[in-house]
Amino acid sequence: MEAAFYSYTTPEPAGLADVVGQGKIRPAETFYNAEMKEFFLLYDDVRKSDSPEKTLMDFCQTTYETGADLAGWDRAALERAS
Repeated sequence: MEAAFYSYTTPEPAGLADVVGQGKIRPAETFYNAEMKEFFLLYDDVRKSDSPEKTLMDFCQTTYETGADLAGWDRAALERAS
């Protein structure tokens, strides 16, 4: 078993498992486990990247945005302005 970051959206919206490989989820090393219904990014992939902080933030941001959009969440009401 390897250390990894993970992300999930619950309840899982239709089409979430299909977004890997479509450019919506970054970085490219991210994979989806259908049994666990979660996205994973291995710790070593983050550690070895040119910019670990950007790599991890891309993973967190793109998995959140994609899940929220597919689920039809009211992101304007949920998110605070930066």
